[in-house]
Amino acid sequence: GTRGSLRSWKDYGLWEYSLIQGQDVLPEALRRELHQLTDTMKTDREKVEALYKRLEKTTRYVAILLGIGGQNPASAASVNKSGYGDCKGLTNYLRAMLKEVGIASNYTTISTNNRRFLPDFASVGQMNHVILQVPLANDTLWLECTNPELPMGYVHDDIAGHDAIEISEQGGRLVRLPVYADSTNLMHSTITIDLNADGAAEMTVCQQTFNEQYENHVPLLKMDEKDRQKVFLRMVHVPQAEVNQLKVSQTPSVAQMTLDAKVRSNKYATQTGQRLFVPVCPVHQGYTVPKGSDERQEDIWINNGYLDEDDITLTIPDGYVVEARPKDVNIEYPFAVFSFTLQVDGNSIHVKNRLLKRSGIFDKSLFPQLAEFFRTVSNTYGQKIVLKKAVK
Repeated sequence: GTRGSLRSWKDYGLWEYSLIQGQDVLPEALRRELHQLTDTMKTDREKVEALYKRLEKTTRYVAILLGIGGQNPASAASVNKSGYGDCKGLTNYLRAMLKEVGIASNYTTISTNNRRFLPDFASVGQMNHVILQVPLANDTLWLECTNPELPMGYVHDDIAGHDAIEISEQGGRLVRLPVYADSTNLMHSTITIDLNADGAAEMTVCQQTFNEQYENHVPLLKMDEKDRQKVFLRMVHVPQAEVNQLKVSQTPSVAQMTLDAKVRSNKYATQTGQRLFVPVCPVHQGYTVPKGSDERQEDIWINNGYLDEDDITLTIPDGYVVEARPKDVNIEYPFAVFSFTLQVDGNSIHVKNRLLKRSGIFDKSLFPQLAEFFRTVSNTYGQKIVLKKAVK
């Protein structure tokens, strides 16, 4: 019952736009509610945030593939009545609400699998998802309407950097979503370790995660205390560990999470005679080291870049001194940078780690260096400090 063309992405967009025409009509009661909610707000961004939060509170995601090959969204009125919809229905619903309060937005088709579309070959099968583009005066927001629990405008990993088709009355336009800089996908860990003479330790961990690393930890927010502790104990590499306190909090409107924990380990350090063998880092171990001896056929593709920073303070037990310590490390390649420093200050040991992995495509000739790099990182994280009981 529709007519369209796949001659170009512009023509495809005209067809998609025809499918959403007339689907943005809202009930009168809802229209009044939206104006009561937003009319006193000063900026469009405040209005977008208010309606995005309303979407979160009043709807849920249910995949309903009705219409032309699952292309036709449910009307805004039906989503409002039922309280659920798929990506098409929820996106069209928010678009209709924004239109009611005077904010233009664009229904946008995208793929969570294909990063790139064929620029000169339009086809429906290249995309599997719909999001909403909101072009504000000083910023363009990309809204994930199927999961409004994510911070408003956060471009999650399944769509970051992907091609998309912006749908408007002018037709389809090929656009590309932004990608966060590798250094902003940050996990910063501040750890204090109060070591006892028998190898036991009391630890406090404060870990802040941002952007993609935040996204990896989002499931923690919905877990019960028991499951959360199980996951945390897999995140830290501490033998015989007991979690005495674990708190997870999310910063509103920002892709940031903070994890605070207090942990006791009955055997953090290994005691052998007059010596204690103390791990230098409890949060990073088990790096996979690729085999650098094999002849590589393709270039190196690193999909996700990130930055890990650790600031660790360890208190030396009374009567012990540092007998041996790992050497500082500072290495850099086109694909990554790593540094490890250790300082002894009285009865405290300060360890700082910094690992920046860069996303991108790198020449296959660098593969032996890649293997050597991660071997060095893995070995450094696995090293131990030797403490010896001082002779009286």
